[in-house]
Amino acid sequence: RNEALNATDPFAPLGPDGERRSDGLNRNQCGGSVGGPIVRDRLFYFLAYQRTRIRRVPASSFQYVPTQAMLNGDFTAIAPAACNTSGAISLRAPFVGNRINPALFSPASLGLASQLPKTNDPCGQVFFDRIDDSDENVFTTKVDYTITNRQSLFGRLLISDYFAPSDYDGQTLLSPTRSASTDGAYSGVLGHQFLISNTTVNAFRVTVNRGPHTKEYVPLLDYYDIGVKATPVLPEYLRLSVSGGFSMSPGLPTATPTLVYQVSDDLSTLRGDHQFGFGVNYIYSKYDPESYTSAAGNTSFNGGVTGLGLADFMIGRANQFTAGTPTGAKMRSNYIGVYVQDSWTMSPNVTLNIGLRWDPYFRAYSGPGQITHFDRTRFDAGLKSSIF
Repeated sequence: RNEALNATDPFAPLGPDGERRSDGLNRNQCGGSVGGPIVRDRLFYFLAYQRTRIRRVPASSFQYVPTQAMLNGDFTAIAPAACNTSGAISLRAPFVGNRINPALFSPASLGLASQLPKTNDPCGQVFFDRIDDSDENVFTTKVDYTITNRQSLFGRLLISDYFAPSDYDGQTLLSPTRSASTDGAYSGVLGHQFLISNTTVNAFRVTVNRGPHTKEYVPLLDYYDIGVKATPVLPEYLRLSVSGGFSMSPGLPTATPTLVYQVSDDLSTLRGDHQFGFGVNYIYSKYDPESYTSAAGNTSFNGGVTGLGLADFMIGRANQFTAGTPTGAKMRSNYIGVYVQDSWTMSPNVTLNIGLRWDPYFRAYSGPGQITHFDRTRFDAGLKSSIF
């Protein structure tokens, strides 16, 4: 697919030439497969590959930033209803005439405002792009081996690699909202089928699935860079929101690696009008996620002091500041299932299927034996960890 063949969005923003902008879509997909015998009547192979490449620039996003007039202490242009969905506003006392003495502005706010995009719009509206690109490669292979006319083996491998860079446009601090994502999926299966007799067959499978999923943030700036005495857990990362104004919310780094082992065996046999089935399935799962949702911190300005979010931001009066630590869990789980079933052909028109399955619940547990528990008695006693 290509942008040249797409209809123009009638609501798309205007470009420098005065025309509606296109979505910039360019999607290419290619691949192929091949297969055949390696050893005649014994060994066979199959290979397949597919690549998907997407390049796209979505319609411009917009937010509202401090204008030069606001930096000079004049908020009269943003006060009318045209700039506020809730109607015209007036800065609260002690501020008069929708003006604030610039001497009251926070140095940190001035430092951040100097790095935001500039605008001549009286409301402070600015436009910017968010990149939306991705690349994916998928490779599949399968090998079948006929040992004898009663036994056969097969092996299958799937490798998938997906990468989507951050949506940061490379210029605007407001643009990044998504981390660079690297997702992998690896799956391998080995199977053995044994025809025990003309009426009995056994199928055995061993499966391994691995998923290394990671996200990396775009390093831009942090509290220290704008003069705030705070120690960021994530260097060069700042998350901030201003009601009715702008927000900085770069995607967070995360890691969610998964590993699954599975072994199963199924036996099927015919006895007269009955087809009996017996089987067992065991799965071991390993999940080691790591998140910085709380550790990244967040500062918000809601206009609770002056009545205008951007004015609260300029005087440095945040209504909320949160910070935490990285979180994670190294979880493990076991699953086992055993079944027996019967497919009974009672007549040419009636088949009765009955069965019994046993799969008890085994609780998930922490691999290294870590667990979070709040003990009020220890808290009141002032006990503190000697490790953290």
